[in-house]
Amino acid sequence: MTENTPLASPSASNFDVSPVSSDNGAFFDMLGEGFAALRMHQYGPSDAQIQLETTPEFLRHAIVNFIDPTASSKSMQLSASPTATNSKAALDLYEKLTLILRTEYNATLKKVPYTNFRSGANGVIDSLMLKTYMTGSQGGLISISEDSNIPWANTGSVTGQGGDASEWHLGPYCHVYLAACENLEHYRTRVKPSIQAFLSQIDAVAKYNVGGKDAVEVSKSQYVIVFVPSGNNKNPEDGPKGPGGKLGIWASARQRMVAREGSKDEKETSSGTVASNNNDSVDMDDFTSSGQQSLMSYLSRVDKEIMRRLSNDFSAGVVCQLSSLVDVSDDELAVELKKMEWAAFLKGLGTAVVNGFRERCRKYDEELRKLDQLRGAAKQASPVIDRFDYSTFFLVKESLAFSYQQLNIPAEASLQYDELQAIIPEMKANVKAKSGGALFAFSTTGESSKSQLTHGSVSGDPTAFRKRLRSVKDLQPLAHIIQQYIFARQTELSLKVKRPMEVVERCLSFVQVMYKFKRDLVKDLTNKVDLVEVESWAFKFCWDVKKACERFYADDTESVSVMEHDGPKVTSQADRALACCLCELLNFARSRFLKLGDIKLSENPIHSQCHVLTHEMNDAWAPWTPMSAKSALNEEDDDDEEGESESSLPAVTAPSGNALLDCIDTKDSYLSGYLDLLKVVEATNRSAERHRSAARIAIDMAGIYVYRKDLLRATLALRAASGVYAKDKWENTGFLVLFHLASFQRKICIADDYFNTLVRCFSPAIAKAAPSMALETLQRDLEAVLRSSLNSRPRFSSLPLFDPVLGLDGQKLSVRHASNRDTLKMVYVVGDKASLRITLHSALPIGIEVQEISVDVVPFRAYVSKIEESKSSGALDFDGDKMKVLRISGPLKVSPGKNEFSIDWYPRSTGQFVLASVSVKWHNTRFSYTCKQLKRPTVRVDVLPASPTHSVSISPEYLLPGHVQQVTISFSAGVDMVKEASMKLTCNGALTFLRPGDGEEAGEWIQSCDTMFDLCQPGETVNTRAVVKCDAAPEGMTDQCLGSFQVTVTSQYQAPLVKGNQRDSNDECNECFEKHTLEKQVTVLAKQALTVESKGISYHSRTMATAHVTLQNNIPVSLVINAWTMTLPSYLKLAQDGDLNSNLANERLGPGEQVTFAFNCEVTEDDDLNNASCLVVDFKDAQPTIYKEEFILRFKKSTAAKWLPDAVPIPVQVSPSASFGLTMEPINILFEGDLSVIAGLRGVIAYKVVADLTAWILCGKCEGIVDRKEDDSFIVSMVALPTRPGVINGYPELNLSYFEDDTVLAPALLQLKVSSMHDMFKASSAPKYTTVAVPITTKHNKFSV
Repeated sequence: MTENTPLASPSASNFDVSPVSSDNGAFFDMLGEGFAALRMHQYGPSDAQIQLETTPEFLRHAIVNFIDPTASSKSMQLSASPTATNSKAALDLYEKLTLILRTEYNATLKKVPYTNFRSGANGVIDSLMLKTYMTGSQGGLISISEDSNIPWANTGSVTGQGGDASEWHLGPYCHVYLAACENLEHYRTRVKPSIQAFLSQIDAVAKYNVGGKDAVEVSKSQYVIVFVPSGNNKNPEDGPKGPGGKLGIWASARQRMVAREGSKDEKETSSGTVASNNNDSVDMDDFTSSGQQSLMSYLSRVDKEIMRRLSNDFSAGVVCQLSSLVDVSDDELAVELKKMEWAAFLKGLGTAVVNGFRERCRKYDEELRKLDQLRGAAKQASPVIDRFDYSTFFLVKESLAFSYQQLNIPAEASLQYDELQAIIPEMKANVKAKSGGALFAFSTTGESSKSQLTHGSVSGDPTAFRKRLRSVKDLQPLAHIIQQYIFARQTELSLKVKRPMEVVERCLSFVQVMYKFKRDLVKDLTNKVDLVEVESWAFKFCWDVKKACERFYADDTESVSVMEHDGPKVTSQADRALACCLCELLNFARSRFLKLGDIKLSENPIHSQCHVLTHEMNDAWAPWTPMSAKSALNEEDDDDEEGESESSLPAVTAPSGNALLDCIDTKDSYLSGYLDLLKVVEATNRSAERHRSAARIAIDMAGIYVYRKDLLRATLALRAASGVYAKDKWENTGFLVLFHLASFQRKICIADDYFNTLVRCFSPAIAKAAPSMALETLQRDLEAVLRSSLNSRPRFSSLPLFDPVLGLDGQKLSVRHASNRDTLKMVYVVGDKASLRITLHSALPIGIEVQEISVDVVPFRAYVSKIEESKSSGALDFDGDKMKVLRISGPLKVSPGKNEFSIDWYPRSTGQFVLASVSVKWHNTRFSYTCKQLKRPTVRVDVLPASPTHSVSISPEYLLPGHVQQVTISFSAGVDMVKEASMKLTCNGALTFLRPGDGEEAGEWIQSCDTMFDLCQPGETVNTRAVVKCDAAPEGMTDQCLGSFQVTVTSQYQAPLVKGNQRDSNDECNECFEKHTLEKQVTVLAKQALTVESKGISYHSRTMATAHVTLQNNIPVSLVINAWTMTLPSYLKLAQDGDLNSNLANERLGPGEQVTFAFNCEVTEDDDLNNASCLVVDFKDAQPTIYKEEFILRFKKSTAAKWLPDAVPIPVQVSPSASFGLTMEPINILFEGDLSVIAGLRGVIAYKVVADLTAWILCGKCEGIVDRKEDDSFIVSMVALPTRPGVINGYPELNLSYFEDDTVLAPALLQLKVSSMHDMFKASSAPKYTTVAVPITTKHNKFSV
C-alpha cells in the first residue's frame, strides 16, 4: 500500500441519485449535453460552435428575409398571390440560392466583423448561422398571409421592423432582393420600380432618385440587392466569335481573368504575402468596390450597364451579382467565377446582417429608455406601491438578449440577464401570489398542478415562460421563479461561451440562494417533513450537477467513463479548475447530508465519532508482538472481499430505490451512505490537486472506520492523509496522523507495513516537532521490529533515519535541490590518500549502536548507465556494479543528532569512480542511500595512473661497429612492486646477439628473443647480460647507422602507498596492478671509435721527414689510449728515437677530442710511392673493455723532395705608393714576383702577407692562392697604414708555401724562400692647428636684395 492509495470511486454508480423532477431532469439533460459538447470542443476545432438540442430553434440562427419575384406558384407558399410571378417560366432563384447556401456553405457566415453597440470596440463573430425565409411580393411590396409560417407573421409588422418590441427577435436582420433582369428596358419599367416599392416599405437607408425628384433620406435599414442576368445580351463585339449567348462572355472573361490573375500573382510575389479567405479560398478583402468592378468586367456590355445603374440608384445598400445562378457550367473558369461571386455575396450579406443587428440594438435602446422613464414616473406617482409593468420590461430586455444569442455573442446575452437580475424585485418568503393565493414555490414533487410559468422556469424553456409571463404584472410573488429562469438561461449561455467553471459556480450560487429561500419558507422548524424536503432538494441538485459534470471527463471516442477510482482524469489546467469548482459544490452537498442526519436521526453518529481517534490513544501501549499475517480483527474480510487487494477499499454497492432516503433510516445505513459520499469528495479533491482537503476528508473517513471497528480501512485512510502532510511539510499534523496510523498498524499489520510507518516518524523535520516521549515509544517498537524474524526485508532504501552526508578531503558540499544533478570531482593518483568523511544525522531520540557503515564505489560508466535505467524503471541499484566497498566495522555508536566518521581510501586502480551509495547496517538490516537520494552533490573521484618508479637501463650506451661487446640490461623496481615482467630483446641491421647466458663458443647469433622474470620487490634490481656483435661498416659507408639493439619490458606493478602507510593484506584491491611498458635502445655508432682526421709527411731535407696521423674520438665517453704500433711505407724508415708519442700512453681522450701521432723518419731511395702503412691503436672505455682499432694509411711520396737542396729564393719586388707620409694614412704596396726558379713544381702556391703589428695595419686579402701567370710571374697587392711616426725599417713581407694539390688546409710540403728589398718608410704625425672662435654680429653687415 502506498500514500496515493485511492480511497473511493466517485462514479455515479457508487451513490446514485435520481433527478428531482421531470422539469429538473430537462435542465440537467441540457447541462450534461453542454458538458459533453465542451469535451468534444477540447479535442475538436477551436472555433467550433456549441449547439445544444434543448436550445429553441429561433435562438440558433439569424433570420434573413428573401424576396424573389421570379418564384413559381409552388415555391410561393408564403406569398399572398401567385399572380406576382412573371409570365415567362419561373427562374426559382431563391430555391437555387438557398440550396447552394446550405450545401456548400452550411448556411453559415465565417469571421464576420462587428462593432459592439455599447463600447464601440471592434470584434469578430467566428461563425454566424443563418435561417432564410421568403415572403411574397406584389409589385415589390412584401405580403404575408395569415396562415404563413413566417416567425414575425403575428408581430404586427409585415417586414418585422415594427410591432411588439418584445418580439423583435423574431424579425429578420436584413432583406435580400433577387433582381432578375433581362435588359435595360426590363430594368427601367419593372425591376427598378419594384425595388423602389420594396425599399419604401422597409424604410431602407438609401439615397435614390424617384422619377428625377430630389433625393429622399429615410430611417436606417439594411438590404442586399442581388443582380441575376436573365437575358441574352451578347454583343457582336463582346469577346471572340463563338456560338453566342453566355459562352462568348465566358471566353472573354477567361482572357481577363488570366490577365488579372497574372498581375495579382506578380503583386503577391513582390510583396511576399498570399491572401487567404474564409470561403473557398477567396480573399474577402478583394471584394470592395474595386473588387466588384472587377466582377462586372466578366459581364456583357448590357449587363454591365444594368449593374452600374443598380449601384448608382441604390447606393445605400449592398449590390452584388450572382450570374452563376442562371448559367451553370462545369468549366474551370465558371467554377472560379462562382466562388468569387459567392464570396462577395456572403461578405455583403454579413455586412447587412451586422448593420441590421446594430439598428435593432439602437431601437432596443430607445424602447428600454422609454420603459425606464415610465418606471421612474410610476415610482414618483406611487412611492409605496410599485405599479410599474416589470414583465414588459423583462420581455423587451430578454428579446435583446435573444438577439445577441442569435448572432452567436453569448457573453453579451448573459450580460443582459445580469442587468435584469439587478432590476427585478428581490425574493421574499412571506409574499404570496395574487392568483388564488397559492405559493409559487420551487416544487420538487412533480405534481400535475404545476403552473406553466413554473414549468418554463424549471426547464429553461423561454417560449412557455414568456407566454405565461405576459399575463403577470406584479413580479414580486414570482421573484424566485424568475431567478430560477434566469439561472437556467445563463447556464446555457455559459456553456456556449465555453466556460465550464462558470457553469458550476453558477450552480453553486443558485443552490445556495434557493436553499436559503426555501429554508425561510418553512415557518415551523419542528416540521421535519418540510425540512427534510428542503435539504433533500439541495443535496439532489448538487448531486445531479456532479453527474452532469461527469460527461465533461468522458472519452467520447470510446464512450467509456473515466471517473474511475482515482477521480476525474484531468489533463489540463482547465480540467483541474473545473474539478476545484466541483469540490466546492460537493462540500455544500456534504453539509446538506449532515443536516439530513441531524433532522431524521435522534443522534447523528457522525458527531459522536469525531473524537474516536483521540479516545483510542488513551490506552497504554503494550509491548509490540509480531504478526505473521493479517489482522485477526479483519479475518472475516477475507471471505467478504475475496480477490480484493489490500491496497484499495472495496467498491460501494449502489443503493436501490431512493438511495438518499433509505440511507437515513438507520445509523448504520447513514454511516455507509456518508462514507460513500466522502469517498467521492476525497477522490474529486485529489483530482483537483487539493491534496490537503483530500487529506482532511481521509482523516474523517478513518474516524468513521474506527467507530465501526474497521481498523484495516482506517489505516488505509490515514496512510493516504499522512502522505499529503509529508509532501506539504506539515510536520506537527503529519506526526499526529502518523502516530494514529502506527497505533492501529501495531495491532493489525505485519512487521513490514508497521516498519514503514515507524521509519517515517523519524524524518528530520517531523522528529523536531514530535514529543520526545512519543518518539522514544516509537523507537522501542522500531528496534523490536528490526529484531523480529518476521522482518522480511534485509535492506531498505532512502529511509530518513540517518540522512548521511558525504565529504572528501575537507570539501564542504552545499545543499542541492532534488532536481539538481551537480557533481563534485576530485582527482587523485594511484596510491594517494583520500580522506572520506561521513556525517550521519540521526533523528532517533535514543543513541544506538550500528554494526557497519559502508560506501559503495562504482565505475562512472556503470553509474551513468544505472541512472539512465532508473528514469524508466524508477529503481536505482548498484549491487552488481561495485568496484570497491569502503567499510567502517563496528560496533559504532550513533548518538542523536550529528555524528561524524572517516574512512581513508588508497585508490589502487585507475579510472573514474562515483561514491554511489552509503549504507548503515543496524540489527542486521541495511539502510541504503543512493547518490540520487542524498542532499549533496554526487562525489566523483578520478584516479590517474601513478608515475612508475621502475626503470630499465643498458650499459654501455653505445655499440661500436666491428666489435663484440657484452651488454648489461638492468631492471630496477624502484619503489614499485612489480608482479611480473616480460622482456623482449631485438636488434636490426648489422647487429646480432647471443641469448642471455649463452657463451660465444656454443651460442647462436640471433636478432630477437623473449625472456621473463618474476616478482620484484621495491628496491630490487635484476641484471641480464647479452653478448652483442656488430659487423664493420662497409667501405664508402659513412655517417649511417648500422643498426640498434632494443629492449622492451612490459610490467604489471603497484605504485607505493603514501608515506607512513603499509599495504593492507585484506584490501580488496591488492590485486589491482597497473600495466606499464618500458623501452630502451642503444644504437651502433655511425663512425668507428677512432677515425683518421688527417695524415701526412713533412720533409725537412732530402733524407729526413716527419710522418704524422691525427685521430678523433667518436664515442660519447672518454677513452684511454693504452698502446700503438706504426708500420711505415717502404720509402720511410723510423729514425732512432723517432717515436715522438711516449707522452700519449694512458692519455684520456674526451668525446670529440683529437690526438696526433708523429714519427721522425729517414727517407730511403725506394721509388714505390703507394706503399701502404698501418697504425694499430689499443684503447679502453669506462667498462673497462680493451678495443683494438687498425688504420690503413696510404702516404704519397712527394715529387718535390728533390727540389729541396737546389731551391733558391724567389725574387719578390716590393713597390710602395709612397716612401713617406702621415700616420694612419693608407699606402698601396705591390708585391711582384717571379716563379721561374721552380718552374718544375706545378702544384699550388699559397701566399701570406705578414708585418710588424706595432708599425703597420694591413688591409685587404692577407692570405690566398697565388695567381700564377704563363710566364711564371705573379702580383699580390695590399693596403697598409703606418701606426707610429718616425722611421719604420721595412715594409710588410710576403711568405710562400707549396702544396702538391689544392688541399691547402693540410701542412705545406715546402716553405719557399723569398728575397725582397727592405727599404725604410718615414711617417710623420698629423699637423695640429690653433683656432680662435669669434662671435658673429650683424650690426655692420649689409645685405642687398
